[in-house]
Amino acid sequence: MTVIRLIKDHQLGYGFSFSRNFNSSDNKAIIAKIKSNGPAEKAGLSIGDEITEVNRISVKQLSYPEIVELIKESPSFLLLKIAEKVPEYTNSNEAPLPRLIVLSQEALKSFHFGFYEQGLIISFIQENGPAEEAGLKLDDRIIEINNINVENMRPQFVLDLLHGDEEKIEILVVNKEYDSYWKNYRAEQGTITKF
Repeated sequence: MTVIRLIKDHQLGYGFSFSRNFNSSDNKAIIAKIKSNGPAEKAGLSIGDEITEVNRISVKQLSYPEIVELIKESPSFLLLKIAEKVPEYTNSNEAPLPRLIVLSQEALKSFHFGFYEQGLIISFIQENGPAEEAGLKLDDRIIEINNINVENMRPQFVLDLLHGDEEKIEILVVNKEYDSYWKNYRAEQGTITKF
């Protein structure tokens, strides 16, 4: 689950609308429209996202008018919990795989990307910079640097590896789709695989 905090814009509001599929047995609250450059788009909300909570209140058993009222009760900011999208594949061979990003030490002398300390998730990429050209994307998660698993390492250790003595740095990353799929797959299989 992802929690998104929206700050209301005086002109654009929260910048989204949602709908419910009343013909469906699950009756999900789904993002239907996103206003360009609005708070929802800037926060990363996407059409098709499922809202599971509004301001820490579950909406699964609420009617459409009750959810609308919950949102209206928040005049300045809103917390939305969004369900993770789990892509369906006929078999695990079609599932997303980690990607290897190779950068020269020269390219790493000045920061062309940044990451959140919690989870080592890419938060910034310089447009047209070496990291973007090598295939790094926003929301990628770093799992290895030069064949060293860094998932549970301190951020300073990760920075030290990125600025080591090697001529090139190999960064193994995964995207959100990978994380969502394999988390679900492992739960179904009852096993945990370390990469």
